[in-house]
Amino acid sequence: MTADDTLHTFDVTWEADTRTTDRLRTETRVRQASTGNHPEFTILTDEVGYPHGGDQTAPAPLAYFAAGLSTCLVTQIRAVARKLRIDIGAIRVKARCEWKAEARGREPYVGSPVGFDLDVEIECAESADGQKRLLDMAKKACFFEQTLLRANTVNHRLKVGENWIEA
Repeated sequence: MTADDTLHTFDVTWEADTRTTDRLRTETRVRQASTGNHPEFTILTDEVGYPHGGDQTAPAPLAYFAAGLSTCLVTQIRAVARKLRIDIGAIRVKARCEWKAEARGREPYVGSPVGFDLDVEIECAESADGQKRLLDMAKKACFFEQTLLRANTVNHRLKVGENWIEA
């Protein structure tokens, strides 16, 4: 096996601790827990007026989702270009993330994804095929895209008294 065929793996784990502050505003402390000593960041969210009645004092949670999807792809385009020694300039990704919500009577709504569209512009001298190859490799490295492409399990536990129960 040559050095180029060596398989390298690493884990990526993020932890978030979210608490309500007032009305629909939240404060979340996030940190990367999987490697090294990484700083903790605080992220604020609030809701837009409809349907929840937030105060719009911070981005809504789905705004962070759209930003995370597009910035993850930009990061991976840069990383792949560097690895392949492709000289690139500015990168622009415009994301459209769409969901729909349905509610029957006074029941809470149920949200579901409609689709995710990304328009990508890369300043570089590569041909269209070269840029597609770069983008294809970046899409495979983007944790957001790979998460969206797979069926996932989301586990929940609920604290009742002093005990945690599966919920």
